[in-house]
Amino acid sequence: MSLQERFLAAEAAYTSAVAALQAAELAYKDGAGKAYADAVALRTNLQTKITQQQEKKADADELFKQAFAAAGYVVNAAARTALNKKNDAVAILDELNRALTEVQNDLEGNLLLDASNYARSYQNATTNACDTLAEFLVLRALNEHGAPIAQALNSIPSDYRRGTGGTVVAAYGDSLDRAMNKVKQEILLLTQEVGKLTDIQVPPVADLGAMTVQDILSPAEANALRLRIANDG
Repeated sequence: MSLQERFLAAEAAYTSAVAALQAAELAYKDGAGKAYADAVALRTNLQTKITQQQEKKADADELFKQAFAAAGYVVNAAARTALNKKNDAVAILDELNRALTEVQNDLEGNLLLDASNYARSYQNATTNACDTLAEFLVLRALNEHGAPIAQALNSIPSDYRRGTGGTVVAAYGDSLDRAMNKVKQEILLLTQEVGKLTDIQVPPVADLGAMTVQDILSPAEANALRLRIANDG
């Protein structure tokens, strides 16, 4: 396969990788990633409401204590009103805690499993897009400007070494290896002098939203969680 053919293949691979990345990003952000983020937001909201309700319950407890004592420890109308408020505060707090437990279980169960799978696919698609972009850009540059470098390397004279018995043998590798190292050194120096390409948009790091990289389950962890969910179900 010629350099031109390899360049065209790399270009096609990069185009395909970008399309796959866009699909993976959409699948995560509009699907499992959004469901996970919504649950995280709901958990935070419930935690705030629970803190507020705990304060209301404490106030209701104190109100009933005072009303009950003022009534001579008889449930009169005032004490009954205070008791109802206390019971309401307890019932609301219990329901908030139940809802929080349910959301937390979801975040540690199916939501985490689904979000991890889609996040991993999203990350892998991002990595693949970056890898194919790198290959495409290098082959494009070589396709456009690589011939003079290749000709220069082809023109490097061989080194000769005295072999056993007085024979002279060619050691082609020495000079060529030094030349290849020089090419690498000069290109690295050149990267400090030139800017970036303006016609290429590098794929950004996968934006996982409410999920962190540490939250993502490994395949082994995902399989273990899937088995636990199946057993619990």
